Amino acid sequence: MGDPKAFSEDLVAMRDQVATELDGILAAVKDQRQPTAKLVAKRTPPTDATIDPVPTETAPPPSAPKRSRPAAEPTPDQAIWENVTTRLTRETNRRLTEAALKQRLRQAKPDTRQGIIEEAVRLWLDKQKLPQD
Repeated sequence: MGDPKAFSEDLVAMRDQVATELDGILAAVKDQRQPTAKLVAKRTPPTDATIDPVPTETAPPPSAPKRSRPAAEPTPDQAIWENVTTRLTRETNRRLTEAALKQRLRQAKPDTRQGIIEEAVRLWLDKQKLPQD
């Protein structure tokens, strides 16, 4: 094996590179969330050179709908997840996304938006002393 110090330095350099790339991704996401008027102003109308000709092939016919399998019964130690729809402010959503990406980069749990929300809501419910079933 190679020099452990060199290996450690390589890992640090890789982490820094990933962090830099993550910052770039977050900046791009932030730029995409500009008001629509600014985005429309940047568009240019297509020209004949940029328009693809109409394809000569026809699309394949749609396939038959797939049958879903019945859900397996969960074991007592497995969580049963339910869909819940809620709305967040743009700022909260941005911060949540950034936190999930940073958690994933650090390889820390929870590392998904869903996991972070689940943990935060559980902590709030515990703080309110609401009983579990």
